[in-house]
Amino acid sequence: MGWFVLSPQTRVGFVALQVHDLARMRDWYHQVVGLTVLQDNGVRALLGVAGNRHVLLSLTRGGTVVKRTRAGLAAFSFSVPNWQVLLAVAAQLTRAGAEPLAWHQTGFAQGFSAQDPEFNVLLVEYDRGTQVEVTRGYDFTDGAMRPLKPPARLAQPAGALTVGTQIGRFVVRTTAVTQTAWYLRAVLGFVRQQEDDSQAFLTNGDAVRHIGWSVIEDLKAKPRFARHTGVQYVNLTVPNQLALTRLYANLLEVGWHDFHFDPAAHYLMVTGPNQLTLWFSIR
Repeated sequence: MGWFVLSPQTRVGFVALQVHDLARMRDWYHQVVGLTVLQDNGVRALLGVAGNRHVLLSLTRGGTVVKRTRAGLAAFSFSVPNWQVLLAVAAQLTRAGAEPLAWHQTGFAQGFSAQDPEFNVLLVEYDRGTQVEVTRGYDFTDGAMRPLKPPARLAQPAGALTVGTQIGRFVVRTTAVTQTAWYLRAVLGFVRQQEDDSQAFLTNGDAVRHIGWSVIEDLKAKPRFARHTGVQYVNLTVPNQLALTRLYANLLEVGWHDFHFDPAAHYLMVTGPNQLTLWFSIR
């Protein structure tokens, strides 16, 4: 029997973060990163991109801050529509005193990492494939992060992220690379591109529209508990009920028990190793 493959039309909806100081985190992602505040009721804030109402980030108050890297989802990326936007966000971070930690490149993207006020790692990347600007050497199946020399000049701060920004990639740190990669591949249906004892990279989609998962061994990563700040879950949207039902059938086939399926409400919540929780819904 072949491997189950998640619908290639799957998209990232939003990332849900549990935070300690909601106002501070909302302001940082709004004023420094450039997201637009779509809603804030004092308990939860929803942020997206100016020009549409699509939520990219959900912040919920109530967490205890942890400074050390915890096992599980350790970073997520904002994939921006062009190189100038990437440089403008880097300039905004620098002006705010949150200078990019390091610049990097993969087979398909260039960008940098930054740390928000509660020690979550954010990647900001420009992926040429998402804009159909694929050039020689482009390889969306190569997720290995390599150092990149910082650009000599940054653009002027842009103030707000532009339409076309989306969540593109996730980084998972774990003491169990093989187990986590198996979960993403066999249980959820992502396609393995690279794997060895210390890292794995899996994808969904094609060079123009894709989701990437970098799984990296971290033997010092401690368990993350429900009270901790950080990523609670990731929302992924599938195109129709059939895609959701096929994923549910695969969970039963492989004997995975840690999930909740509500066909009437059209959602499926699945939890894996290191509290790696994905919420699938129909867009």
